[in-house]
Formats: sequence, C-alpha cells, structure tokens
Amino acid sequence: MHSYKHKESPANNRRMRVVQAWHRLPLSLASLIMAAPWLILLWTMVGSNLKMQTRTLQQNEEGRIIRSGQLSAQSLKTLFVSADQVLLELRRYWQHHPTEFQQVLQDRFDKLELSEAFDVTVIDTLGHVVKSRKQKNALDHPLYDSTLWSRHRDKRQDRLLIGPAFLDTLTGLWLLPFTRPLLSRSGQFEGLITFLAPTDYLSRVLQSTTLSHDSVFSIIDLESGDLILRGTKTHDPATEQRTALSSTGFWAMLSAGTPMESAGVMVSQLPPPISRLSNNGLAALAALPVSGMLRTKFEVDPIERLYFWEKLERTPLLFSVGAATHDFDNLVATHQLRHLMTGIGFSLLALAFAAGFNIDVRSRRRSQQALRQLAAHQTDLIEDERKLLAREIHDDLGQRLSALRLDLAMTMRAMQSTCSAELLAQVGQLKRAIDDILRIARELAQKVRPPSLDIGFLPAVEALCDEFNERLPATVRLTHHSHTRIDPSEACGIAAYRLLQESLNNAARHAHCQHIDISLDVIDGWLSLRVIDDGIGFDAQANNRERTFGLLGMRERVAALGGEMRLQSQPGQGSKLLVWLPLNGMNAAKGPRIGHQ
Repeated sequence: MHSYKHKESPANNRRMRVVQAWHRLPLSLASLIMAAPWLILLWTMVGSNLKMQTRTLQQNEEGRIIRSGQLSAQSLKTLFVSADQVLLELRRYWQHHPTEFQQVLQDRFDKLELSEAFDVTVIDTLGHVVKSRKQKNALDHPLYDSTLWSRHRDKRQDRLLIGPAFLDTLTGLWLLPFTRPLLSRSGQFEGLITFLAPTDYLSRVLQSTTLSHDSVFSIIDLESGDLILRGTKTHDPATEQRTALSSTGFWAMLSAGTPMESAGVMVSQLPPPISRLSNNGLAALAALPVSGMLRTKFEVDPIERLYFWEKLERTPLLFSVGAATHDFDNLVATHQLRHLMTGIGFSLLALAFAAGFNIDVRSRRRSQQALRQLAAHQTDLIEDERKLLAREIHDDLGQRLSALRLDLAMTMRAMQSTCSAELLAQVGQLKRAIDDILRIARELAQKVRPPSLDIGFLPAVEALCDEFNERLPATVRLTHHSHTRIDPSEACGIAAYRLLQESLNNAARHAHCQHIDISLDVIDGWLSLRVIDDGIGFDAQANNRERTFGLLGMRERVAALGGEMRLQSQPGQGSKLLVWLPLNGMNAAKGPRIGHQ
C-alpha cells in the first residue's frame, strides 16, 4: 500500500493568495500590471531607436558641415596660393620692369576677362596709389595706415597677409585684400602691393553646399584677432554652370571662381559692432586643435551653431563653417514627437489588449461562478428530492407494507383452523413476498438518502466504510487526522459523502485493490478528503467514458462549492484522490489554502 504525508504547501499557498489578490485588483490596475513588461520593452525599444536615429542625424549633420568646411577651406587655400603667386609675379615686374608693370597688369586682366571687381593696387609709404586699374588717389584708401600696413611695416616680414574685408565705395562691393610688402634691396619698407578679390568669390562654394540658408562661415586672424570675413548663405545657387575657360595657369582659378549673375547673393560683411575678438576670445580660438567639431557660440557670432573649424597652413587664420542648431534641434524634436506618438499608440494598444484580456477572464470567472452556484443549487434540489423520496418510501410505502404484512399475519392465524394447508401455504408465500418488497423499499430509501446523514457526517462515513467492507474483498480503513471535531455544513457533508461514495464505487468496479485508505482532516476551515488505493491504477489522461463521466460529475460537485480536486494515478501504481471542500459550504470566491504532496 502507498504511504503518504499530510502537510501544508507554502508554494501552493502563495500561488493561491496571488491569484486571489489578482482578481480583487481594480481592472485598470490589473491591466497596467499585465501590460507593464510589454510597456517597458516597448519604451526601451523606442528610446533605443530614438537614440540611434539622433546619433545618426548628428553624424549626418556634422558630416555635411565638415564636408562643406573642408571644401570651402580648400577653395580658400587655393585662393591664397593663387593670390600670392599673382602678387609675387607682379611685384617682380614692379621691381625689375616698372615701366612695363601697368601694361602687364592690363594684359592679364584682359586676357582672362576678369571682372572689374578684381584689382591690383600698389601704395607707397606716402600713401600714393602708384599703380591701380581704377583708383588714383590713396589718401582715402581703406588699406592706407591700416592694421595690414602696420604689420608689414613693423615686423618687416615678407609674407602674405589677408586683411579684413571692406566695402569699396567706387564699386559698392565687399573686397578681400591680399597683401605683400614692397621692400627695397636693403630690406627697407617701401609700401604694399595688394590684390583685391571680391568676397562673392567664395559665395559659389558656400551656396553649392547642402547647408541651410542661415549657415555661416568666418575667417579670423589668430594673430590680430581681426574678423577678416563673415559670409551668410541666403538662398540656393542657380543650376546653370559657366562654360569652363580654355586658359591655364593660376589666373584660371580666379576667373573660374567669379560668381555668375544667377549664382545667387551672399551677404559678406563684418558683423557690427564686432570687428575684432577680445583677448579671451582670441586665446580660446588659439588653444583649439588644428581642426575639429563643436556645438557652441562664437564671440563673433553669438548664435549657437554646430561648427567645423580648421586652422589654415602657413597663415595665422582660422576658418569655420557653422549651421544653426535650431534646424537640427527641430529635426530631432520631430523625430522625438514621432517616436513619442508611436510609443503612446502601441502603449494604448497594449493596455487595451490587457484590459480586454482581464475583462474576458473576469467575465469567464463570473460565468463559472454563476454556473457553480447553479450547479450547487441543483445539487441541493436533488438532495432535497432524494430526502423527500427517501422519506416517502420509508414513511409511506414502508408503513403501508408493514401494515399489510401485519394484516396478513393476523389473517393466517385466523385461517389455521378453517382453511386447508394448501391455502395456508399460498398465504405464507404472499407474506414472504411482502417481506421482500419491504426489504427492497428500505434498501432503496437508504441508497437514496442514508439515514446516517441525518445523525452526523462522521457516522455516515463510518457506516459507508462498513458497508463497503462487507461488500468488497478489499480492506477499507478510515483515519481522522483532525484534532478538532469534523462538523461540516450540510452542503459540504453531503458533497464529501457523495464523493467518497463514488470513489469507493469506482474502486469496487475498476481498481482490483487490496487496501483502500481514507483520510479526513480539517485545516483552516477546509475539509480535506483523501482516498488512496493500491489497485491497478489507470491513465488519468486516457479517454475512458465511464470513468470520465464519473470524474466529471465529481469535479463539478467540487467546483460548485469552490473547492479543489486532484486525481493522481498511473497504470500499476494505484490511485490517489485529493479533495478540499470549504466547511461552510459555498465558497467559490476563495480557493483552498492548503497544498498536497
């Protein structure tokens, strides 16, 4: 015979408490808790995707600025080299062939069809314009006695310098001066030779980029702090392209850089009132690496921008290209809004799904509870009908049969002296038939409603066990584990009695066992019933119709009271039936608080 232990299961207790607490939660809170893992995963994915896209946008934006800056810087370097070659060549003509200088200058401009915006000017120490294509008087020339003048004169260095852009009053154009000193054979400063290029020369480079219209570039002298040039992109360039010149040499670059009439307008000027950096601003720029990328506000341009900068070789200049951050921030904000709306939409779907699932589960639970209550009510009605039927059989039919038997007995005594033996035998046979009918009626009344149920639950169970001990070859043993009195309600007692009766009937028909152990206990307001046999067992998952219908009825009876039933069996290993029923009868709202092993 199988042995077993009787103890509580903390894991099962916790599980049932969690299930009970879950169904007592408000629908909104339960839906939120159910959807929480999906919401966490969803917003993690949204945040990760947004972070990745923001990083990609940042890289793309910085890449555009860097490419534009590198292109512009390369163009500027080429302009410096070409302008310096122009100045060196013309200065040699000025020094060694002064009579031919004006003609050479005019030939160069005529041959390459340079616009009137370009000019070469020679200014002596007295401020006279010695040679120029346009201006004859240098007293009002912006370069006379300027910072460039003093730097060439005082430092006595024969190098190319670029001065701040200035507005030419004759042409109305902004010009960018490139200067070389005029030195005598003894190294004495004799003036400046200046190549003047229109600042619109750089417009084509900036206008051809993919930067926004409020992008800027700046050229800053890192020695003097002068803001040499600041350009602002105003609109896109024209799609037309100028026919390439057939001429070669460094002059061709200047001509190719001349903007067309349809190339667009670029505002190039010094941003008043700032024309020179402060010492702190100059020191900050000088401390920067050779090139880099940052998000900041320059002193010369107090708008936060994404800047790429590069310090030009062989010249103390810093060149920067910047795009306003508000464009990038607006783009990021658009992506954030789109991700936010997507996250909110999917979150609402997750919450709606969780709410729908909880509504369906609770609806099913209420339906099951209603069905169980209906089943319990039907069971009560059946028991009432059985009680009435048993009473009618016992009290009415039994009494009538008893009275008939008594009358027949009195008739037999009266007939013994007058009737023949044959007639007395027939009357005796009739009396024995009445006795058999009376016995069958009593047995039927007991099967329909055992009288012991009206005496008490334990006497009824003991009487049932004694009955099966007489009927079965197996030994039926009943054990009470409870230290308190087992006194269930009528509904609980009848259900437990019927379950035990059905399980003993199943054991009698199918188990072929030697021992049947029955255990009763009361724990925390629950009646525990265990029926264990050492029979042949069966596959609890197999579809045996007779056994399945019987078990289905048992499960429905247990579920109607809100109890729990478990059946454990395997072929050749016997069977174990475990049932928990609430002592107070109907208790569908709470599950059993005890476990099993």
